Amino acid sequence: MALTVVIPLKREDMGRFKKLAKEYGILYFIAQKRGSTAGYVNVVSNQNYAAQLNAVMEAMAYPIPQRGQEEEAPKKANPRVLQEKSSPERGIGSTPSPTQEGAAEPNIPAEMRESVRARLEGLKAMSGQGRSQGRAQEKTHRRGKDTR
Repeated sequence: MALTVVIPLKREDMGRFKKLAKEYGILYFIAQKRGSTAGYVNVVSNQNYAAQLNAVMEAMAYPIPQRGQEEEAPKKANPRVLQEKSSPERGIGSTPSPTQEGAAEPNIPAEMRESVRARLEGLKAMSGQGRSQGRAQEKTHRRGKDTR
């Protein structure tokens, strides 16, 4: 999105401005109110031509406009707690996460720990029993008119 640049210009300097703008290759248009006989008109152009417009205005002995004091967006407030290295535990509070549970107890020998395969088989067996016993009848939903 290109921003526009608006420069006031004396009406009597329009002819000279048009010649210089054509020489510098500036794309612009002149804006004024209908029926206005004011001494100034507005030259409207794209921000991409700002450098060329400044050169034309300098050649015509117009003062170069100073940049306005734009207010900077206020910075975010400082955080209440300074951030340090991340905690090895996940979540909020002091309870260890389930992924850290096995690593938190290194004093249990490897022979006494349950293997992952055995744990998975046990879970599969439990889920299979629940499915076969829990669902005695399934409901079917039909859309539209009943065809009976």
